[in-house]
Amino acid sequence: MSGPGDGHGGRGVSSGSAMLTRRRSAFPARAALFAAGLSLSLACGNRSPTSPENGTDRVTGETARADVAAAAARPALRPRAPIVIAPRGVHPLPPGVWGSDDANLTIAENGATIQILSSGGCYGVYGDIRRSIPDGRFDLPGIHTQLIGAYPGMISYAAQYSGIVQGGRMSMTVFVPELGKTFGPFLLVSGIHHSWSRCLYP
Repeated sequence: MSGPGDGHGGRGVSSGSAMLTRRRSAFPARAALFAAGLSLSLACGNRSPTSPENGTDRVTGETARADVAAAAARPALRPRAPIVIAPRGVHPLPPGVWGSDDANLTIAENGATIQILSSGGCYGVYGDIRRSIPDGRFDLPGIHTQLIGAYPGMISYAAQYSGIVQGGRMSMTVFVPELGKTFGPFLLVSGIHHSWSRCLYP
């Protein structure tokens, strides 16, 4: 006959066997999960086709090739035509007269005087250029004088005389900063001169 202690011992052996059986059955499943995780890690680390970085590199390469193709398809830019600017004059013009229908210019050794025609057939404005006018482009300071009827009969302003000389022709513009006015351009021809009198204002 078995005693009470024998019954308890049988149940303990049975329980221990069952737990061992469950642990052995769970081991293959855990091993399979570990192997799957390790394979995924190695695949991403080796930049396999499933790696996100590999996909980014492929997109970047395709974008670069598209940019190169678009640049090649653009039409070539035409070169701009060069702008030719006449050189600034160096050699002074010789003394002489230049004229047009509305201005007289008299060139002296060290300067020039210009008379601007008024509506009455006389000149009411004249200017003094204090330097020699060179052959070519020029931009020279001078004085602009307006004749008036009140004493002292005239009023003068600082002015700038600019233009260009090409052969026997000259273009001249007079700018008076204090008045904010520009006179001209006057298209003068060498050798032409008019005899105008000074305007008399009451």
